[in-house]
Amino acid sequence: MTNQSFYLNGGTRAFFGGKSRTYLLISPPPNTIEWYYAITTTQNEHQNVSIGLATQLMKLVDPTQGIASTALSSLIAPTGSGACDIYLINNQQMLNKFISKEYQTPSYVVSGTRENFKHGVVPVRDAIKGNYFLAFRNPSGSEGINVNVEVAAIVAEPSKVQKSSTQQKAELYGNLGWKSYQAGDLDKCLELSRKALALDSSLCWAQCNIALVYLVTSKPEALDEYIKALDLVKKSQHVRNYLAAAIKDINDAQQSKGDIKDAELIKSLLSEEYKKTVLNN
Repeated sequence: MTNQSFYLNGGTRAFFGGKSRTYLLISPPPNTIEWYYAITTTQNEHQNVSIGLATQLMKLVDPTQGIASTALSSLIAPTGSGACDIYLINNQQMLNKFISKEYQTPSYVVSGTRENFKHGVVPVRDAIKGNYFLAFRNPSGSEGINVNVEVAAIVAEPSKVQKSSTQQKAELYGNLGWKSYQAGDLDKCLELSRKALALDSSLCWAQCNIALVYLVTSKPEALDEYIKALDLVKKSQHVRNYLAAAIKDINDAQQSKGDIKDAELIKSLLSEEYKKTVLNN
């Protein structure tokens, strides 16, 4: 949020025109790690003062760690000349009552709140999701103040995981194995899925395909193979998706082949694990 400048009358004078309180809506963007606001105050109405908060932050931010606490002291705002109260509020109803002066002091988020503040930079790390309001009040009864505010967020950009050539080859074998299963060549599916796992032992969906072949061919080892698959699935980043896919594959096999030994038992095992992921989230 680039420079925002507004004038706040003293509380008594506000009865005769103008206002002594106002607010800014703060909506941190997705993946915000922390955000900052900087203010400075002047006595002269319409006196815009540039703080350069975003520029200062870009010079200090470490892509791996954000901003070190030792670096915060180097963030500056021009010296202010009048005190201002700033409250970080997370409730619209509370904000409305504060602005309408039903409340002299609202409920607020402590980390982002400052009273009798003339100038400075304030870090906020515990209010980074959802909408918030920076509510401003001129605590003086008679003297007006001009407030300049800038807001900036540090946002994490998820890095794209680069897969090694071995991992890519493993996925290629695994995909070919699944195509073989769909074509009805179960032996080929087993062969290619095992090659995939030999290259990447964490490829849980390839193990699921092996277990599925054992199940549809009524091999007594089917349950053991699903136990192996489940162990790998639970270590992956997409547990729920893989469990849902495994259950769907068994359902599809039952529809096409009819009754399959141990299919319901294995589905119940996978379903219980699926329910756990739902509850945990």
